[in-house]
Amino acid sequence: LSTRNMAYGVYARICTLLFLFIYVASACNSKSKKNILFFIADDAGFQSGAYGDPIISTPNLNALAASGTLFKKAYSTVASCSPSRASIMTGIPQHQNGMYGLAHSVHHFSGFNSTNMSFSNILSSMGGYRTGLIGKKHVTPENVFTYDFEVSDTLEVMRNISYMKELTQQFFEECKNDSNPFLFYIGFGDPHRCDFDANGEISENGAFCELYGTGGDQGTIPDWKPIIYSPSDVIVPSFLPDTPATRAELAKLYTVTNRFDQGIGLIMNILKQNGLLNDTLIVFTSDNGIPFPGAKTNLYDPGMNIPLIIVDPSIHPPPPPLMINNKNNNNKKNPAAVNVDMVSLLDIFPTLLDWAGIPSNTYPLNGINVTLTGRSLLPLLGRPSPNPSWRQEVYGSHNLHEVTMYYPMRVYKTDQYKLIYNMANALSYPLAQDLWACETFQDVLNRTENGVPTGWCRTVEQYYFRDKWELFDTEVDPLEVASLSGDPKYWPLLQDMQTKLKAWQNTTNDPWIIKYLHE
Repeated sequence: LSTRNMAYGVYARICTLLFLFIYVASACNSKSKKNILFFIADDAGFQSGAYGDPIISTPNLNALAASGTLFKKAYSTVASCSPSRASIMTGIPQHQNGMYGLAHSVHHFSGFNSTNMSFSNILSSMGGYRTGLIGKKHVTPENVFTYDFEVSDTLEVMRNISYMKELTQQFFEECKNDSNPFLFYIGFGDPHRCDFDANGEISENGAFCELYGTGGDQGTIPDWKPIIYSPSDVIVPSFLPDTPATRAELAKLYTVTNRFDQGIGLIMNILKQNGLLNDTLIVFTSDNGIPFPGAKTNLYDPGMNIPLIIVDPSIHPPPPPLMINNKNNNNKKNPAAVNVDMVSLLDIFPTLLDWAGIPSNTYPLNGINVTLTGRSLLPLLGRPSPNPSWRQEVYGSHNLHEVTMYYPMRVYKTDQYKLIYNMANALSYPLAQDLWACETFQDVLNRTENGVPTGWCRTVEQYYFRDKWELFDTEVDPLEVASLSGDPKYWPLLQDMQTKLKAWQNTTNDPWIIKYLHE
């Protein structure tokens, strides 16, 4: 009897082990994976049907919003390409991660060398994720921002959506026999302005590379059907002058924004073909505001306030793949959920870890244990807002863009008030090469020189020369042109906001905090 009981016990344990093996194996199939698809556009703003623009055709962005949560008060911590991307990927601001300016060419900035401070490395090492990146990466060092599959930082891979489609198919083909989940990061090069040619002139591809892929010397993009917009039709944001020059440039921005929207549609189709729609968290955002004066490289709201859409397939049905390309059919749908809480792109890192089931730990950096200040956005998805338990402020930090553009700024922003600390305000505000040379700003300069009204919300002198402390009531003054820092009535508020900004700088190990001692 004892022998029979022992045999039965061994049999039961074998059955249990077999059950566990089958369960674990089934848990690794595509239906249980926690995949991540991350779209990031380059200098994209609110020119989309999802955010209320009735003119531009963005059916694929609209479809994402119709199946997800659209954030109206999402803010980048810095309005510059490489610093913003590094902040998104590390979850800490540029003054803490070391990516003070642009990574490429003579600018040559690089983040600190701590290999565990990027979401790709952590998802890979702690979550077993297969990682891929195509398109614009624009961050260094390579060992910090590592991906198993990577094709990046060329004109073709950033703007040729047909090539991006081919690479996406290749990545998913390689994932087919992988039981682990994936992180796939897609960096569109649109709607960033095109680089100048060797003579400092506008590229033959056009100011926004809107001619790239349209045929002839510019080659073709088989899956792109360009839409040409009339300058008279575009919506001019209130922070820009409503002039022919501005409208002409916005029309080009509309064309290339539609290009990356078509790219989203191509990639969503591949996701569906591989049966991955129901297993994948989808994020769409931008690194900073549009490439126009007063937005990109500025910490005024047009530079910081950016689009953010997140689709959690466990909350809403995933969007149907679309490739509608009709100028007169924007395929406008209402977002499944609209969130008005103040969120930061520093929240992306803990959100992805939360989705993957990885705790947000502290990480060693330069001999200091760094704790992420961001919070997971998953609890906000599909929920009513504002959420009273959510934070009521965001912060910003900028040092440089191009290597010659030293102008450190720090920001503390609440729902009503905004404080900008211009540490080097004795200097004139520096403009990026493409923003200084653009038609919009050159028109402002010419009108100013000739004594003609510019139609801009600020003068050139105000733009170049700024107060050390700028305090704005953004409910009354949404264009941020009338600083209250000199008004004694607001000094108690100013001091309170200064104290909170300094505390955040301390928490995030800001080397520039020494400016308080020097001054």
